[in-house]
Amino acid sequence: MSDEIMDVNKDVEIGKHIQICENDFIQIIKNRLGIVIKKHQLSDMHKVILQACLKFHCMPEKYLEILLNCRDDSPYIEYLVVGVTIGETYFFRDAHQMTLLQEVVLPSLIKMKREQKNLTLRIWSAGCATGEEI
Repeated sequence: MSDEIMDVNKDVEIGKHIQICENDFIQIIKNRLGIVIKKHQLSDMHKVILQACLKFHCMPEKYLEILLNCRDDSPYIEYLVVGVTIGETYFFRDAHQMTLLQEVVLPSLIKMKREQKNLTLRIWSAGCATGEEI
């Protein structure tokens, strides 16, 4: 039997176990990460868990047990976080918002601040995946 067929069989076997444990993974993700997995996100969640099981050489049941007991900075939980969150990290991804900011919002704020003789402007950038937006 070729390695490729063995890998496919292993993936299928792990996939069956993921299906069985699906609700437990959904609960762990909700309880540990505060993320609610919706029905349309299940296949992506399954892929992440499959990849984690392959990476960490364990079956889904063991991965569940590890996730229940590991620290927040554990590579097991970090792998899950990266897999189930959106990693958009480029700031100028929405041209309309950038145009609005450049042509309407900032000029208006700057004008108002100048009229108040206040030359400071504080800007808060929230929700950065890895910090590039800052």
